[in-house]
Amino acid sequence: MKWTLLFVVLAFFCIDELNAKVVKGDIKSKDEWAFVSKFCFNNMGVGNLTWQIDTAIPNMQLLIYLDGLPSNLKKMSCQEKIAAAHSTRTIVNGAITHSPFVDRIRPHYWYFAIVNCQPDGNGEIYANYNFTFLNGGGGWNTQYSFDEAGLPIAFIFYWFLFVVVGAVHYFGVWNLWNSGSYHPTVKVLTVCLTLEIFYTMFAMIHYAVYKNNGIGVPGLLGFGELLDLVYQIGFMFLLILLGKGYSVSKSEITERIPVIVVMSLFLVFYLSMFIWEYVSKNTSVLYVYESAPGIIILVLRVAVLGWFLWNLRKSFVEETEPAKRTFYLRFGGFYTLYFLILPIIVIIASLLANWIRLKVVMSMYLTMNFLSTSVLVALFWPNRARDLFSFIKGASGEGLLSGKSSSPYETL
Repeated sequence: MKWTLLFVVLAFFCIDELNAKVVKGDIKSKDEWAFVSKFCFNNMGVGNLTWQIDTAIPNMQLLIYLDGLPSNLKKMSCQEKIAAAHSTRTIVNGAITHSPFVDRIRPHYWYFAIVNCQPDGNGEIYANYNFTFLNGGGGWNTQYSFDEAGLPIAFIFYWFLFVVVGAVHYFGVWNLWNSGSYHPTVKVLTVCLTLEIFYTMFAMIHYAVYKNNGIGVPGLLGFGELLDLVYQIGFMFLLILLGKGYSVSKSEITERIPVIVVMSLFLVFYLSMFIWEYVSKNTSVLYVYESAPGIIILVLRVAVLGWFLWNLRKSFVEETEPAKRTFYLRFGGFYTLYFLILPIIVIIASLLANWIRLKVVMSMYLTMNFLSTSVLVALFWPNRARDLFSFIKGASGEGLLSGKSSSPYETL
C-alpha cells in the first residue's frame, strides 16, 4: 500500500503541465489599502504574474512593493502608500494582465496590494482577484515561490525515511506486545512516530497537488501541521519522563504536577503559534518561529532543558547500575542537543538571506525530528531495551523476552 501511495505521489510530480502558484479570493474592506499576496521570484530567468481583478470601483491601482512593506504603513496617507511602492499598475475591470519579473542578481520578495485613493479620504475596496505566479528558469520548481522550492523533495525524502523507521519500530512493538512488555513509554513513542509519518505524508500530498493546481490542499497541510504540533509536545513529554528515570530506574512518575504544568504551557503556546500562522496578517514574518508565540516556545525549550538536565542528574546520582548510568550520560548529551537545536536553527536562519530561510529551517527541522525519533526507536528495540529498561524485567531481573515470568509493568 505504501509503495502504491509513493508511486501516485511521484506521478503527480512528474506531470509536465503546471498552473503555477494561484492566489484568488474576494476583498470587502472599508479601508483604502488591502494586501493581496507575496511571492519570491528567483534570478534564473523571466518570472511572470498573470492577474485579473473584477471590481465596480474605478481608478483603483495594484501596488507592487520590493522586499517588504513599509514599516510605518499604518501611519502613511494613501498617496504615501502609493509613493512607497516600487511600481504601480492601473486596474482595468476584468482585464487579464501579464507582468514580467526579471532579476539577474538575486531573488527578491515582491508584495502586492490594492489601493483606492479618494479625494475625500473615504476609499473602500470591493474586488474579486485571481493571481497566478510563475518563476523563471523552467523546471518543475517554477510554480513554487523561490523560498519554498525544494520543500516538496524534502517531504518526500523524510516521509520515506519515517516510513522505514516506522516499519522497524512496529516490528519491535510486535515483539514487545507478544512478550507483554508494551510499556506506556513505548506507546508514547509509537504515537509520536505515527504522527510524524502522517505529517510528512500530508505535506507531501499537499505539494504534489500544489504542483498541478497552484493551490494544493491547505486544509490537509494544516491538519498535518497540527499533528506535528502534537508530536512535539508528546516527544518532549517522553524525554522528560525518561530524564526523571521513569521506566529506567523508577516504576512510577515523581513530581507529576510540574510535568503537567510544563506540558500545558507548551500546549498553549504551540496552539497559539498554530493559530497565529493561519490568521496573522503580519507579512514580514517568513516562518512561524519568527512570530511572538514561536519565540516564546524557543525560550521555553531552553528553560525546560535546564529542568530536564536537573532531573537527569538526579536520576544518574541515584542509579547504581553502570549500564544505566552510562545510558543517562549518553541520553542526556544527545537530547540536550535536541532541546537546543531548534533555537540554534532559528539563530542560523536569521543570519541567512530571507529568501532561503524557510527551506533551511524546514530541512533542518525535519532532520532534527527524524534523528531524535530514530535514536529512541533504537533504544527501545527489544534486545537493547532488556539491558536498560526496568519494564521488561521481572522480579528475578530476567527479561520477559527470555520467556521468564514477570511482575506487571508500570502504568502512567
